[in-house]
Amino acid sequence: MRDQRETMMRQAMRLGTGCGVAALLALGGCAPMGNCDPTQTTFISGIACSAGGGYQQRQEQLSNEGAIARGRAAQAQQDAAAAERQAEAMRAGARAAEQRVRQQDAELARMRRQLQELRAQRGTAMDAAQRDRMRQAEADLREAERRRAAAATDPAEAERREQAMRRARQNIDELIGF
Repeated sequence: MRDQRETMMRQAMRLGTGCGVAALLALGGCAPMGNCDPTQTTFISGIACSAGGGYQQRQEQLSNEGAIARGRAAQAQQDAAAAERQAEAMRAGARAAEQRVRQQDAELARMRRQLQELRAQRGTAMDAAQRDRMRQAEADLREAERRRAAAATDPAEAERREQAMRRARQNIDELIGF
């Protein structure tokens, strides 16, 4: 008899424990699952999040957000690298333009000296056509000098400066007799 009683008591305890767990699950199922952040849930809402898959959904959401953030970071790195390549190309272009202007300045100085030497050698012995060529060469050199600052930053202006220099060179060469 006593054994029967003990067996019944154990069964009742198991049943009570099972009912308690069932009651907690039922209460957890009734709790709202809006926020399944483990740091923000209560005991009952935690059970609801666990039983209802809210924690799994939150984990997937956080994983997706992490993937999106990593994608954005990778894109930002690619954009920064592209901007750096573009900036380096611009710096290289600026260095090339500066080098071109220095070469043009040196050529202008040579042409100016040649023109002065021609004027000193020929003096008043030049005919009207030669004087016109001399004046045109000087005008072209002044134009080239005037375009110096803009030629350093504007390729079209650099080309106009080159044209003025070519015209001056042609006039000087004709005065020299080339």
